[in-house]
This record gives sequence, structure tokens and C-alpha cells, in this order.
Amino acid sequence: MEPTTQAILVPISLWFILLIRYSSQIKKTTFENKSYFFFWLIVTLFCTFNFMPGDYYSYKELYENLYRSSYAIHVEEFFYYLTQALPHSYHLWRFIILTTSTIIIISIFKKLKCPTGFSVLVFTLLLMTYFAVPRNTLGFVVLYLAIVIIFSPNKKNKFFSLCIGSILIIWSFSLHKSMFIYILLMGFALIPLGKKLLITSIIAFPILYKSVTFISSYILLNSFANETSQESGTGYLESDFRVEVNINGLIQLFITRLPIFLLLFYSIRNIFFKKESVHYILKIFLQYSYWLIYISYLFMGQEVSAFLSNRFWDASLYPLTFFIAGYLYKKPRSRFIKNCFYLLILSNLYQLSYAIFKTL
Repeated sequence: MEPTTQAILVPISLWFILLIRYSSQIKKTTFENKSYFFFWLIVTLFCTFNFMPGDYYSYKELYENLYRSSYAIHVEEFFYYLTQALPHSYHLWRFIILTTSTIIIISIFKKLKCPTGFSVLVFTLLLMTYFAVPRNTLGFVVLYLAIVIIFSPNKKNKFFSLCIGSILIIWSFSLHKSMFIYILLMGFALIPLGKKLLITSIIAFPILYKSVTFISSYILLNSFANETSQESGTGYLESDFRVEVNINGLIQLFITRLPIFLLLFYSIRNIFFKKESVHYILKIFLQYSYWLIYISYLFMGQEVSAFLSNRFWDASLYPLTFFIAGYLYKKPRSRFIKNCFYLLILSNLYQLSYAIFKTL
């Protein structure tokens, strides 16, 4: 089923509501820690009724198959049992999963001591349009909550924090087939990303780019196979998910990714080259974002793994959101920072306009 223009105006309107309410945070440097209730309400509605092209309708088909099935049909048991336990309603199923994800992300913002308004603005511009994928999102936020708990332990009981964090990591592992990859990469992201390692990674990129075909084949066949058939992993290998190499494709990449690269390079320069002091958790999230984007570009344009490029790019926006929310709110609103936010608005408007265009 293809989405209609009228249907996708629902999530687009909700996105605009959050943007309009919190756009003043682009220029403000004073913050109030208000309730996240309005944020939770809008984001949950946005995710539950996200009729834009993408995973909404494929998940609806998956949900119906799960509901009629007597076993988990290659989907994680958690989502199967949730389907069986709830009344027969796809929107209720989405609501339960995505409201849980939203509550967890609110908990992360609170533990990082990010101001409410600024956190909501960053989320709206960086992550909101990617957040409505039930399984991926829940797996990611559970993993990041675990990392925050482990590395911001209760001073009175660090062992208890480590135990809770470890349980959450195990839970995240059971929420999506691909989570073991992200958990492994999170371990790699704990290694300090100094100037030498950054430069080495850039120099090594051309060599690594030529070596990813075997790795990508393994990942696709074992971690990103479709929910209804393990065999469709082979379909990913044989499909071409690359952005067309034409002027339209280049414009799309430029508009949607330029502000993210600007913020990433700005932060890396300040923290790793100018030695600016930041909390270790924020450093972890920045390092993790860098490696996910790095891997994304290793897979870009490959014959059998272009699909993975977008997957890793989308995954990078989660830790980058937490990092930007915890890092930039303390910064004076320079012209550079304000322009980055304006470019992010433009990027979102482009994506939302393109979603409307695809329904015409």
C-alpha cells in the first residue's frame, strides 16, 4: 500500500509543531528544565501514525503475519510475544513499542543533564524523522541507556550500575538481529579517538574500502535479513540501494548531510585537536558517531553492500543526537552554530517535501 499525501501530512504537521515550539532554542543560551510530557506526546503520535514512505507499511505486513503466526517467523521473540499479548491493533503495537523508546530517550537526556528545550530541538532536527522504526529504535535506545548508566554510575553503588547496564545491553541484543554489530562497535568506540588515530583512519580509508565485500556479505546475510524471510538477505546482496549518481542524488546528499558533517568536524576539532574538556560519556557518543559514519562510507557504492551504508548512517544519528544535546547547549550561539541549525531545518524540509512529492 502506498501512502497518500493527506496521510503523510499527519506526521509532517507533528514535526512542525515541535519545531515551532522549540525553535527559539537556536538563539537562546538560558534554559529551563521543563517537563518532557509535550515532547513525549508529539513524538509518540508522530511515530505511531508515521505514514511516510518507508517502514510503516512493511511493518504493518509484518505485524499481521506475526499476529496470525504460531511462532516468531524470523523476528525477535520480544516483538512476537508483544503482538500476541496485546489486542489486535497495529497502531497499539506501534504505540507501546515507540512510547517505550521515547520514555527511554527522555531518561537518557535527563541522565546527561541536557536542558529540555534544547534536547527537544536537537532531537527534532537530527533524529525525529528516523525514529519511527520500532525494532531498530528500541534496540538502539536501550543500548545507549546502558552506556549512560555504566559510565555515569551511582557514586554509592558502581557495581549495581554496572549490573543494570549489562542487563540492558543483553536486552538490546535480543531486540534486533543487527544489534550485536552495534554492541561490538560500541566497544571499539570506548577507545580514545586521538589525533593520531583520526589521521590514521583517514589514511587507511582507501585500503579498507577495497576490503569490505566479504564483510558486507556476511553482515547482510546474518543481521539485516528481512523480518519475514532469512533468504531475503540474499536479495539485499543482489539489490542496488545506492543513491543515483546524478545531479539530483548529489543535491540530496549535500543538503541532508552537510550540516551533520559541519557539526561533526567542529566537535572533533575542538575536542580532539584543541583538547577541549568534555564528559567521558559525551566523548563516547562522539567517537561512536564518527565510527558509524566512517563505516557507512566504507559501504557506500559497493557492489553488494550499498544498503548497509544508509543503515550505518541512520544509526550514527542516535549517538550524535545525545552528543550534540549535551555538548552544544553550553556553547555561545555563534553564527556558525546557528547556521548549522538552519541548515538542519533546510535538510528536514527537503526530506519532508520529497516524501510528499513521492505520493503525487
